[in-house]
Amino acid sequence: MSDIKSVLFVGVGGQGTILASKILTIGLIGHGYDVKMSEVHGMSQRGGSVSTQVHFGSKVYSPIIGEGSADILVSFEEMEAARYARFLKKDGKMVVNTTQIPSLPVLSGVCQYPRGIVEELKKHVPVWAFDATKVDAIVESEEPISLAPNREPSAIDQQIAENIFPYLHDGITLQLGIGGMPNALGSLIAGLDLKDLGMHTELMSDGYLDLYQSGKITNDKKPFQRGKGVFSICMGSKELYEFLDHNQDILSAPMHYVNNPETIRQLDDFISINSCIAVDLYGQVCSESAGTRKISGTGGHLDFVTGAYVADHGKAFLAMPSSRVDKQGIRHSNILPKFTAGDIITTPRTQAPYMVTEYGVANLSGLATWQRAEALINIAHPDVREALIQAAEAQRIWRQRNKC
Repeated sequence: MSDIKSVLFVGVGGQGTILASKILTIGLIGHGYDVKMSEVHGMSQRGGSVSTQVHFGSKVYSPIIGEGSADILVSFEEMEAARYARFLKKDGKMVVNTTQIPSLPVLSGVCQYPRGIVEELKKHVPVWAFDATKVDAIVESEEPISLAPNREPSAIDQQIAENIFPYLHDGITLQLGIGGMPNALGSLIAGLDLKDLGMHTELMSDGYLDLYQSGKITNDKKPFQRGKGVFSICMGSKELYEFLDHNQDILSAPMHYVNNPETIRQLDDFISINSCIAVDLYGQVCSESAGTRKISGTGGHLDFVTGAYVADHGKAFLAMPSSRVDKQGIRHSNILPKFTAGDIITTPRTQAPYMVTEYGVANLSGLATWQRAEALINIAHPDVREALIQAAEAQRIWRQRNKC
Protein backbone atom coordinates (compact mmCIF):
# COMPACT_ATOMS: atom_id res chain seq x y z
CA MET A 1 0.00 0.00 0.00
CA SER A 2 3.02 2.29 -0.32
CA ASP A 3 1.46 4.15 -3.26
CA ILE A 4 -1.82 4.99 -1.46
CA LYS A 5 -2.45 8.69 -0.87
CA SER A 6 -5.51 8.45 1.37
CA VAL A 7 -7.75 5.82 2.93
CA LEU A 8 -11.51 6.08 3.52
CA PHE A 9 -13.34 3.61 5.80
CA VAL A 10 -17.10 3.42 5.23
CA GLY A 11 -19.66 1.63 7.36
CA VAL A 12 -23.00 1.92 9.13
CA GLY A 13 -23.39 -0.53 11.98
CA GLY A 14 -21.62 -3.57 10.59
CA GLN A 15 -18.01 -2.42 10.47
CA GLY A 16 -17.62 -2.09 14.21
CA THR A 17 -18.02 -5.83 14.86
CA ILE A 18 -14.44 -6.67 13.87
CA LEU A 19 -13.00 -3.18 14.54
CA ALA A 20 -11.12 -3.38 11.24
CA SER A 21 -11.18 0.36 10.87
CA LYS A 22 -9.71 1.01 14.31
CA ILE A 23 -6.97 -1.58 13.90
CA LEU A 24 -5.98 -0.30 10.47
CA THR A 25 -6.34 3.34 11.50
CA ILE A 26 -3.76 3.09 14.28
CA GLY A 27 -1.34 1.25 12.04
CA LEU A 28 -1.76 3.58 9.07
CA ILE A 29 -1.49 6.77 11.12
CA GLY A 30 1.72 5.38 12.59
CA HIS A 31 3.09 5.12 9.05
CA GLY A 32 2.14 8.69 8.19
CA TYR A 33 -1.15 8.15 6.34
CA ASP A 34 -4.08 10.56 6.56
CA VAL A 35 -7.02 8.36 7.64
CA LYS A 36 -10.72 9.30 7.65
CA MET A 37 -13.45 7.13 9.16
CA SER A 38 -17.22 7.44 9.19
CA GLU A 39 -19.85 5.36 11.03
CA VAL A 40 -23.30 6.98 10.96
CA HIS A 41 -21.95 10.29 12.31
CA GLY A 42 -18.79 11.84 10.87
CA MET A 43 -16.49 12.84 13.73
CA SER A 44 -12.93 14.14 13.94
CA GLN A 45 -10.76 14.40 17.02
CA ARG A 46 -9.11 17.76 17.61
CA GLY A 47 -5.36 17.90 17.10
CA GLY A 48 -5.02 15.18 14.48
CA SER A 49 -6.65 12.53 12.34
CA VAL A 50 -9.34 10.23 13.68
CA SER A 51 -8.11 7.30 15.76
CA THR A 52 -11.34 6.21 17.46
CA GLN A 53 -14.88 5.35 16.49
CA VAL A 54 -17.69 7.49 17.88
CA HIS A 55 -21.21 6.17 18.39
CA PHE A 56 -24.26 7.96 19.76
CA GLY A 57 -26.71 6.18 22.03
CA SER A 58 -27.49 5.17 25.58
CA LYS A 59 -25.45 1.96 25.42
CA VAL A 60 -22.31 3.20 23.67
CA TYR A 61 -21.34 6.81 24.21
CA SER A 62 -17.93 8.26 23.50
CA PRO A 63 -16.55 10.34 26.39
CA ILE A 64 -14.84 12.77 24.05
CA ILE A 65 -18.21 14.34 23.17
CA GLY A 66 -19.07 15.35 26.71
CA GLU A 67 -15.54 16.63 27.27
CA GLY A 68 -15.86 18.95 24.31
CA SER A 69 -12.86 17.32 22.62
CA ALA A 70 -14.71 16.22 19.48
CA ASP A 71 -15.46 18.16 16.32
CA ILE A 72 -18.47 17.39 14.12
CA LEU A 73 -18.45 17.67 10.34
CA VAL A 74 -21.81 19.18 9.36
CA SER A 75 -23.15 18.42 5.89
CA PHE A 76 -26.19 17.29 3.98
CA GLU A 77 -26.21 13.54 3.38
CA GLU A 78 -25.41 13.94 -0.32
CA MET A 79 -22.23 15.80 0.65
CA GLU A 80 -21.02 13.23 3.17
CA ALA A 81 -17.61 11.92 2.20
CA ALA A 82 -18.50 8.36 3.16
CA ARG A 83 -21.33 8.40 0.61
CA TYR A 84 -19.40 9.92 -2.28
CA ALA A 85 -16.35 8.01 -3.42
CA ARG A 86 -15.17 10.94 -5.53
CA PHE A 87 -13.90 12.57 -2.33
CA LEU A 88 -11.08 10.04 -2.30
CA LYS A 89 -7.77 11.22 -3.69
CA LYS A 90 -6.46 9.62 -6.86
CA ASP A 91 -5.45 5.99 -6.30
CA GLY A 92 -7.11 6.04 -2.85
CA LYS A 93 -8.58 2.90 -1.34
CA MET A 94 -12.14 2.31 -0.10
CA VAL A 95 -12.90 -0.34 2.53
CA VAL A 96 -16.57 -1.39 2.75
CA ASN A 97 -18.76 -4.21 4.05
CA THR A 98 -20.67 -6.36 1.60
CA THR A 99 -21.83 -9.97 1.20
CA GLN A 100 -21.23 -13.11 -0.75
CA ILE A 101 -24.03 -13.46 -3.30
CA PRO A 102 -25.50 -10.53 -5.30
CA SER A 103 -29.27 -10.50 -4.83
CA LEU A 104 -30.96 -7.48 -3.25
CA PRO A 105 -31.22 -4.69 -5.88
CA VAL A 106 -28.85 -1.80 -5.21
CA LEU A 107 -28.43 1.54 -6.98
CA SER A 108 -24.72 2.33 -6.85
CA GLY A 109 -25.04 6.08 -7.39
CA VAL A 110 -23.89 8.62 -9.93
CA CYS A 111 -20.14 8.25 -9.50
CA GLN A 112 -17.66 5.64 -10.68
CA TYR A 113 -15.87 4.04 -7.77
CA PRO A 114 -12.08 4.36 -7.81
CA ARG A 115 -9.78 1.41 -8.25
CA GLY A 116 -8.77 -0.42 -5.14
CA ILE A 117 -11.99 -1.44 -3.39
CA VAL A 118 -11.44 -3.97 -0.62
CA GLU A 119 -14.47 -5.91 0.61
CA GLU A 120 -15.09 -7.76 3.83
CA LEU A 121 -17.66 -10.50 3.44
CA LYS A 122 -19.91 -11.08 6.40
CA LYS A 123 -21.80 -14.31 6.10
CA HIS A 124 -24.42 -13.13 8.58
CA VAL A 125 -25.29 -9.95 6.64
CA PRO A 126 -28.33 -9.99 4.32
CA VAL A 127 -27.46 -10.32 0.65
CA TRP A 128 -27.16 -7.12 -1.36
CA ALA A 129 -25.80 -6.71 -4.87
CA PHE A 130 -22.50 -5.06 -5.84
CA ASP A 131 -20.53 -4.89 -9.08
CA ALA A 132 -17.95 -7.65 -8.61
CA THR A 133 -15.72 -6.23 -11.35
CA LYS A 134 -14.91 -3.30 -9.05
CA VAL A 135 -13.49 -5.54 -6.31
CA ASP A 136 -9.73 -6.04 -5.87
CA ALA A 137 -9.67 -8.22 -2.76
CA ILE A 138 -12.02 -10.20 -0.52
CA VAL A 139 -11.54 -10.89 3.19
CA GLU A 140 -14.02 -13.34 4.72
CA SER A 141 -15.38 -12.86 8.23
CA GLU A 142 -17.48 -15.05 10.51
CA GLU A 143 -18.40 -12.20 12.88
CA PRO A 144 -22.17 -11.75 13.39
CA ILE A 145 -23.74 -8.51 12.24
CA SER A 146 -24.44 -5.88 14.89
CA LEU A 147 -28.07 -5.72 16.00
CA ALA A 148 -29.97 -2.58 16.97
CA PRO A 149 -32.02 -2.93 20.17
CA ASN A 150 -35.78 -2.68 19.90
CA ARG A 151 -38.02 -1.24 22.59
CA GLU A 152 -41.69 -1.62 23.32
CA PRO A 153 -43.85 1.46 22.66
CA SER A 154 -44.42 3.53 25.79
CA ALA A 155 -47.76 5.01 26.81
CA ILE A 156 -46.58 8.34 25.38
CA ASP A 157 -45.58 6.65 22.10
CA GLN A 158 -49.04 5.11 21.93
CA GLN A 159 -50.77 8.45 22.47
CA ILE A 160 -48.56 10.25 19.95
CA ALA A 161 -49.30 7.53 17.40
CA GLU A 162 -53.03 7.86 18.01
CA ASN A 163 -52.75 11.61 17.43
CA ILE A 164 -51.11 10.99 14.03
CA PHE A 165 -53.46 8.18 12.96
CA PRO A 166 -56.25 10.49 11.63
CA TYR A 167 -53.80 11.90 9.05
CA LEU A 168 -53.02 8.47 7.58
CA HIS A 169 -54.98 6.79 4.81
CA ASP A 170 -54.69 4.09 2.17
CA GLY A 171 -51.97 4.54 -0.44
CA ILE A 172 -49.63 6.91 1.43
CA THR A 173 -45.85 6.53 1.18
CA LEU A 174 -44.31 6.45 4.63
CA GLN A 175 -40.93 7.58 5.97
CA LEU A 176 -39.98 6.79 9.57
CA GLY A 177 -36.93 8.38 11.17
CA ILE A 178 -34.25 6.99 13.43
CA GLY A 179 -34.89 6.47 17.13
CA GLY A 180 -37.18 4.52 19.40
CA MET A 181 -40.29 6.63 18.88
CA PRO A 182 -40.58 6.47 15.05
CA ASN A 183 -39.74 2.77 15.14
CA ALA A 184 -42.45 2.17 17.74
CA LEU A 185 -44.90 4.20 15.65
CA GLY A 186 -44.33 1.87 12.71
CA SER A 187 -45.28 -1.11 14.84
CA LEU A 188 -48.40 0.69 16.06
CA ILE A 189 -49.42 1.75 12.54
CA ALA A 190 -49.22 -1.93 11.56
CA GLY A 191 -52.33 -2.48 13.67
CA LEU A 192 -54.46 0.02 11.73
CA ASP A 193 -56.98 -0.76 9.01
CA LEU A 194 -54.82 0.57 6.18
CA LYS A 195 -53.69 -0.92 2.87
CA ASP A 196 -51.33 -0.32 -0.05
CA LEU A 197 -48.82 1.75 1.89
CA GLY A 198 -45.43 2.54 0.38
CA MET A 199 -41.92 2.77 1.85
CA HIS A 200 -39.38 5.45 0.92
CA THR A 201 -37.02 6.03 3.81
CA GLU A 202 -33.42 6.67 4.76
CA LEU A 203 -33.54 4.11 7.57
CA MET A 204 -35.32 0.78 7.44
CA SER A 205 -36.00 -0.49 10.96
CA ASP A 206 -38.19 -3.09 12.65
CA GLY A 207 -41.18 -0.77 12.45
CA TYR A 208 -41.22 -1.43 8.72
CA LEU A 209 -40.85 -5.16 9.29
CA ASP A 210 -44.12 -5.09 11.25
CA LEU A 211 -45.76 -3.10 8.45
CA TYR A 212 -44.63 -5.61 5.82
CA GLN A 213 -45.59 -8.65 7.87
CA SER A 214 -49.05 -7.23 8.54
CA GLY A 215 -49.57 -6.76 4.80
CA LYS A 216 -49.88 -2.99 5.09
CA ILE A 217 -46.99 -2.19 2.72
CA THR A 218 -47.34 -3.22 -0.93
CA ASN A 219 -45.75 -0.18 -2.66
CA ASP A 220 -48.39 -0.61 -5.37
CA LYS A 221 -49.58 3.02 -5.28
CA LYS A 222 -46.19 4.71 -5.63
CA PRO A 223 -45.85 6.83 -8.81
CA PHE A 224 -42.40 5.35 -9.52
CA GLN A 225 -40.45 2.27 -8.38
CA ARG A 226 -43.86 0.71 -8.01
CA GLY A 227 -43.86 -2.52 -6.07
CA LYS A 228 -40.52 -1.82 -4.40
CA GLY A 229 -39.78 -0.39 -0.97
CA VAL A 230 -36.79 1.98 -1.03
CA PHE A 231 -34.24 2.60 1.74
CA SER A 232 -30.60 3.63 2.21
CA ILE A 233 -29.47 2.06 5.48
CA CYS A 234 -30.85 -0.72 7.65
CA MET A 235 -30.54 -1.09 11.42
CA GLY A 236 -32.58 -3.55 13.41
CA SER A 237 -33.11 -7.10 14.57
CA LYS A 238 -31.96 -10.42 13.17
CA GLU A 239 -35.52 -10.94 11.91
CA LEU A 240 -35.33 -7.71 9.91
CA TYR A 241 -32.07 -8.74 8.25
CA GLU A 242 -33.50 -12.16 7.44
CA PHE A 243 -36.52 -10.45 5.85
CA LEU A 244 -34.20 -8.43 3.60
CA ASP A 245 -32.12 -11.44 2.58
CA HIS A 246 -32.74 -12.18 -1.14
CA ASN A 247 -35.80 -9.89 -1.06
CA GLN A 248 -36.30 -8.61 -4.60
CA ASP A 249 -39.14 -6.31 -3.49
CA ILE A 250 -36.74 -4.06 -1.58
CA LEU A 251 -34.39 -1.56 -3.23
CA SER A 252 -31.36 -0.08 -1.47
CA ALA A 253 -30.31 3.27 -2.96
CA PRO A 254 -27.77 5.99 -2.10
CA MET A 255 -28.74 8.75 0.29
CA HIS A 256 -28.13 11.45 -2.29
CA TYR A 257 -31.06 9.90 -4.16
CA VAL A 258 -33.34 8.70 -1.35
CA ASN A 259 -33.00 11.85 0.78
CA ASN A 260 -33.10 14.30 -2.11
CA PRO A 261 -36.18 16.55 -1.75
CA GLU A 262 -36.48 16.51 -5.55
CA THR A 263 -37.01 12.73 -5.36
CA ILE A 264 -39.37 12.96 -2.39
CA ARG A 265 -41.58 15.67 -3.91
CA GLN A 266 -42.60 13.27 -6.69
CA LEU A 267 -44.26 10.98 -4.14
CA ASP A 268 -47.89 12.05 -3.78
CA ASP A 269 -49.32 11.64 -0.27
CA PHE A 270 -45.86 11.38 1.27
CA ILE A 271 -45.92 11.17 5.08
CA SER A 272 -42.71 11.80 7.02
CA ILE A 273 -42.56 10.99 10.75
CA ASN A 274 -39.43 11.87 12.73
CA SER A 275 -38.66 12.58 16.35
CA CYS A 276 -37.16 15.76 17.75
CA ILE A 277 -35.87 17.09 21.06
CA ALA A 278 -37.53 20.49 21.44
CA VAL A 279 -39.38 23.29 19.66
CA ASP A 280 -39.70 26.96 20.58
CA LEU A 281 -42.76 29.19 20.31
CA TYR A 282 -41.53 30.55 16.97
CA GLY A 283 -41.60 27.09 15.39
CA GLN A 284 -37.86 26.43 15.32
CA VAL A 285 -37.07 22.75 15.91
CA CYS A 286 -34.00 21.21 17.56
CA SER A 287 -33.22 17.54 16.92
CA GLU A 288 -29.51 17.49 17.69
CA SER A 289 -28.61 18.86 21.11
CA ALA A 290 -29.77 19.81 24.58
CA GLY A 291 -28.18 23.20 24.94
CA THR A 292 -24.54 22.68 24.04
CA ARG A 293 -24.65 18.95 24.88
CA LYS A 294 -24.54 17.06 21.60
CA ILE A 295 -27.07 14.23 21.26
CA SER A 296 -27.36 13.44 17.57
CA GLY A 297 -26.71 14.77 14.08
CA THR A 298 -28.93 16.30 11.42
CA GLY A 299 -29.19 13.10 9.41
CA GLY A 300 -32.03 13.18 6.87
CA HIS A 301 -34.35 15.16 9.17
CA LEU A 302 -34.44 18.39 7.15
CA ASP A 303 -34.32 16.56 3.80
CA PHE A 304 -37.58 14.76 4.52
CA VAL A 305 -39.26 17.80 6.08
CA THR A 306 -38.41 19.74 2.91
CA GLY A 307 -39.47 16.92 0.58
CA ALA A 308 -42.80 16.42 2.33
CA TYR A 309 -43.38 20.19 2.33
CA VAL A 310 -43.21 20.38 -1.49
CA ALA A 311 -44.85 17.01 -2.29
CA ASP A 312 -48.50 17.05 -3.34
CA HIS A 313 -50.55 16.36 -0.20
CA GLY A 314 -47.30 15.71 1.67
CA LYS A 315 -47.07 16.12 5.44
CA ALA A 316 -44.10 16.09 7.81
CA PHE A 317 -44.67 15.23 11.48
CA LEU A 318 -42.07 15.90 14.19
CA ALA A 319 -42.94 14.03 17.37
CA MET A 320 -41.69 14.33 20.94
CA PRO A 321 -42.92 13.96 24.52
CA SER A 322 -44.33 17.27 25.72
CA SER A 323 -41.98 17.36 28.72
CA ARG A 324 -39.40 15.48 30.75
CA VAL A 325 -38.87 15.06 34.49
CA ASP A 326 -35.32 15.29 35.84
CA LYS A 327 -33.75 13.30 38.68
CA GLN A 328 -34.99 15.85 41.21
CA GLY A 329 -38.57 15.37 40.03
CA ILE A 330 -38.75 18.77 38.32
CA ARG A 331 -40.72 18.89 35.08
CA HIS A 332 -39.15 20.62 32.07
CA SER A 333 -41.15 21.48 28.96
CA ASN A 334 -39.86 20.39 25.57
CA ILE A 335 -41.83 23.30 24.12
CA LEU A 336 -39.64 26.28 24.98
CA PRO A 337 -40.32 30.02 24.91
CA LYS A 338 -37.13 30.43 22.85
CA PHE A 339 -33.80 28.72 22.28
CA THR A 340 -31.05 30.50 24.17
CA ALA A 341 -28.54 27.95 25.43
CA GLY A 342 -26.78 26.89 22.24
CA ASP A 343 -29.47 24.50 21.01
CA ILE A 344 -28.86 23.53 17.38
CA ILE A 345 -31.72 24.40 15.03
CA THR A 346 -32.41 21.51 12.68
CA THR A 347 -35.62 22.75 11.04
CA PRO A 348 -36.02 26.53 10.62
CA ARG A 349 -39.29 28.23 11.45
CA THR A 350 -39.85 28.90 7.74
CA GLN A 351 -40.39 25.16 7.25
CA ALA A 352 -42.24 24.47 10.48
CA PRO A 353 -44.29 21.26 9.99
CA TYR A 354 -46.84 19.37 12.08
CA MET A 355 -45.63 19.18 15.68
CA VAL A 356 -46.94 16.26 17.75
CA THR A 357 -46.95 15.48 21.47
CA GLU A 358 -49.11 13.19 23.56
CA TYR A 359 -51.51 16.14 23.93
CA GLY A 360 -52.23 16.70 20.25
CA VAL A 361 -51.06 17.95 16.85
CA ALA A 362 -50.17 21.53 15.91
CA ASN A 363 -49.97 22.34 12.19
CA LEU A 364 -47.71 25.41 12.15
CA SER A 365 -47.77 26.03 8.39
CA GLY A 366 -49.23 29.39 7.45
CA LEU A 367 -49.67 30.58 11.03
CA ALA A 368 -48.60 33.96 12.38
CA THR A 369 -46.13 33.92 15.25
CA TRP A 370 -48.77 34.38 17.95
CA GLN A 371 -50.92 31.67 16.35
CA ARG A 372 -47.97 29.28 16.37
CA ALA A 373 -47.33 30.01 20.01
CA GLU A 374 -50.98 29.39 20.84
CA ALA A 375 -51.04 26.11 18.87
CA LEU A 376 -47.87 24.86 20.55
CA ILE A 377 -49.01 25.82 24.04
CA ASN A 378 -52.19 23.83 23.42
CA ILE A 379 -50.11 20.63 22.99
CA ALA A 380 -47.72 21.39 25.87
CA HIS A 381 -47.96 19.60 29.22
CA PRO A 382 -50.77 21.20 31.26
CA ASP A 383 -48.40 21.93 34.16
CA VAL A 384 -46.26 24.28 32.05
CA ARG A 385 -48.84 26.01 29.87
CA GLU A 386 -49.29 29.03 32.12
CA ALA A 387 -45.54 29.62 32.25
CA LEU A 388 -45.40 29.45 28.45
CA ILE A 389 -48.24 31.97 28.18
CA GLN A 390 -46.39 34.36 30.47
CA ALA A 391 -43.19 33.88 28.46
CA ALA A 392 -45.02 34.56 25.19
CA GLU A 393 -46.37 37.80 26.65
CA ALA A 394 -42.92 38.81 27.92
CA GLN A 395 -41.46 38.16 24.47
CA ARG A 396 -44.23 40.33 22.95
CA ILE A 397 -45.44 37.39 20.88
CA TRP A 398 -48.91 38.02 22.24
CA ARG A 399 -50.36 41.49 22.36
CA GLN A 400 -53.88 42.59 23.08
CA ARG A 401 -54.71 43.08 19.41
CA ASN A 402 -53.57 39.54 18.62
CA LYS A 403 -56.27 38.07 20.80
CA CYS A 404 -59.14 40.37 19.84
